[in-house]
Amino acid sequence: MSQAARPCLLVLLWLLLAACSNEPSSVLLITLDTTRADRFGFAGREDSGTPVLDALAARGVAFDQAYTVAPITLPSHTSILTGTYPLYHGVRDNRRYRASPELDTLAEVLSEDGFQTGAFIGAFPLSEQFGLAQGFDTYDDETRSDEFNPTDFHFPERPAEGVVDAALEWMGSLDEDDRFFAWVHLFDAHADYQAPAPYGETFAEDPYQGEIAYMDAQIGRLIDELETSGRLEDTLIVVVGDHGEGLGEHGESTHTVFVYNSTMRVPLIVAGPGVPEGRRIRATCSVVDVLPTITEAIGVKAPKATQGTSLSALWESSSPESRAVFLESKVPELIYGWSPLESVVVGDRKLIRATAAGASQLYDPLADPSEEKDLAAVEPQRVEALEKQLERMRALITPARSLDAHADVSAAGLEKLRQLGYLSEVTVDPSEAGRDPHSAVEVLTGIERVMSLLGRRKFRRALALLDQLDPLDPDGARLLELRGICARELGRLDRDYYDMAIQALTESLKRNPGSMTGWLTLAEIHQELGNYEEAKQCRQEAFRSSTKRPEKAPDVK
Repeated sequence: MSQAARPCLLVLLWLLLAACSNEPSSVLLITLDTTRADRFGFAGREDSGTPVLDALAARGVAFDQAYTVAPITLPSHTSILTGTYPLYHGVRDNRRYRASPELDTLAEVLSEDGFQTGAFIGAFPLSEQFGLAQGFDTYDDETRSDEFNPTDFHFPERPAEGVVDAALEWMGSLDEDDRFFAWVHLFDAHADYQAPAPYGETFAEDPYQGEIAYMDAQIGRLIDELETSGRLEDTLIVVVGDHGEGLGEHGESTHTVFVYNSTMRVPLIVAGPGVPEGRRIRATCSVVDVLPTITEAIGVKAPKATQGTSLSALWESSSPESRAVFLESKVPELIYGWSPLESVVVGDRKLIRATAAGASQLYDPLADPSEEKDLAAVEPQRVEALEKQLERMRALITPARSLDAHADVSAAGLEKLRQLGYLSEVTVDPSEAGRDPHSAVEVLTGIERVMSLLGRRKFRRALALLDQLDPLDPDGARLLELRGICARELGRLDRDYYDMAIQALTESLKRNPGSMTGWLTLAEIHQELGNYEEAKQCRQEAFRSSTKRPEKAPDVK
């Protein structure tokens, strides 16, 4: 054989092997914000209005016991895109955190392998400034910020149709032989639930389900485009929730505080080349498994720090074994000064522990998915064993050196978060942060009602409700801060309320001097009263608060 013919033969051989390979040529990752696992037809719900995802589950693998890492958007998405737990990547909440440049993201791995990378974001918590844009050629995070109303107390967002429009335009701009990685983030199921027609009308009695049905239809547009362009059979599709929604279960209307299944179990579907059809997996797994699943499928190495494991081991086994997964909620500590929550799930048992309070709950997530029967009192030995396993997992996933997850957010971005009430962090001595959040359900439910009233500008009703809540949490800086916000709004119409606002905010800041919300609201009041020097001092305190880096929480033994 001539030397000239050899390279041609090698190219032909490579093309033949590629044609026979199960490796996908492209990857579509769809993340569903605030979406419960039990709201789909493939999960057993009748009249779910989700034919697209039901069909996708039928042509792939659906995981019935998939868990997120935290009941809040930025930490969970950081885990999905890095394959690491929050204890490792350091992003613990939507406040003053950003993913460290030291992290290796899925987009960076795929970009280095020659993929075109594009992200299409549905809401402000995942905007570029929070660190997840690294590795993306295109990071489209446009939201309706021009329509932002600071008294709405909701994030600027754009509907699924706008997000999908942007993704389709980008996909259409690619060359036919381009490999691509597209991340599409849909935020619609987040409160308030206001699905467009006809979904709002069809699900008038269940507006949350209407939002899910609307997202399902928009996902159908993505899949239709893949089919029309001839890419569907060569595209790995992963659909995963970032967290769920309480919907009143355990006294939690929305999410962020508790780690019950209502907010921690999420939908997870994998479909495409090399994935079997119609499999349902009941073994426990985590969203940190998404990254290694994708990297394995396309034949590249996952980053060294990856803490998840490819899901292929579960669908290739005739009897998949559950993995121990770690869950957390830092919001009780960061917002209320109470105990953080940690949880470990292994198969048929789930431990929930208020670490600083020393209190544990135990559930069977398979037989009792709503977690109505606490087994801790009747299975003390199982509780003790899982508490030890929780400590081992915490030690295993905590890095030797903490990553810098401080968010150098723009002034405008901080102002948006502040106005939405997302920059209130409670600064407390860890030895005093002992209250079990489960003992404060009435307070948490009341605060959610207060926030809803604020969003509807019902300030007097909000103040009346705060009067009822004060005896339940007499040392609560958050309640005082909300009282100050309400009184400040009323003060614009009746200046007598300014005295109430100043008194409430001043007392709140004594207890929680790290609250940027408190300092800036107080500054605005002084500005409106003509107290310019006081306003300047409050803004200086707000700046000091905003530039203080989140400290690594001490381990609780």
